[in-house]
Amino acid sequence: MELDAMNFLAGFVISGAVAFVIERRNVLTLGGTVGALALGTSVYGLGGPAWLGVVLAFFLSSSALSNLFPSRKEEANREIYEKAGARDFWQVVANGGLSSLLAAAYFIQPQPVFFLAFLGVLAAVNADTWATEIGMLSNAPPRLLTNMRRVDMGRSGGITLLGTIASVGGALFIAIIGVALSLLLQPSLAASIPARKVALIITLGGFLGAMFDSLLGATVQAQFYCHSCRKGTEQRTHRCGTKTIRSSGLDFVDNDVVNMLSSVFGGVAAAVLFLYLP
Repeated sequence: MELDAMNFLAGFVISGAVAFVIERRNVLTLGGTVGALALGTSVYGLGGPAWLGVVLAFFLSSSALSNLFPSRKEEANREIYEKAGARDFWQVVANGGLSSLLAAAYFIQPQPVFFLAFLGVLAAVNADTWATEIGMLSNAPPRLLTNMRRVDMGRSGGITLLGTIASVGGALFIAIIGVALSLLLQPSLAASIPARKVALIITLGGFLGAMFDSLLGATVQAQFYCHSCRKGTEQRTHRCGTKTIRSSGLDFVDNDVVNMLSSVFGGVAAAVLFLYLP
């Protein structure tokens, strides 16, 4: 296959327009906008319009949910999260960087398993995003995945029933979008993937990826403690200005690393299920 400059140009224009709109709404930083532009351009140029459509569906839905009921999420954004608000370059890479590599693999060897892995990656990060953003609206306190003890709202590794249901919805959303856009925009791709099987695989793979994210958040993600405020946090310097100390996890494993690893898990799970599930 030969590279088509017009496909890259189309990806650049579409991604640029969307990135500009959401950057103006304080969803992306300047670095995040550059990352999203590069991601969208490469995915369209190497994979095609259906691939870019799925990426845009992820970013638009997750951005919308991030701005849902901000007052309910204010404390966690202020006290716990290392990065809150607009997504930066590394967050874009952690959530979608693998998508470009899979689009490149598909361009070199157009096998449907690469598209399934691509959908699994985005289903995992979307499921995790929906679980986080909707789960924070739960009236029931979250429980740590590993031992089910109660933890503060927003604590990585904490899950709620509402958030778990939302994660299934987030994965299913990507599955439906992926099947629908492939049928509408790339019929030859859609012909190589059985729609019902794909919907099941991507939903399951995405959900498993989100659960893997919670497992990593509960075990190896770095957690810190502020002695001044007497609160757990992911911030190395707490919002009060106090330098925190690591209370658990590995120092180099932050939320971006966890998101990247869980996206890999979701992609691998989807590919394995596609290849071996009857």
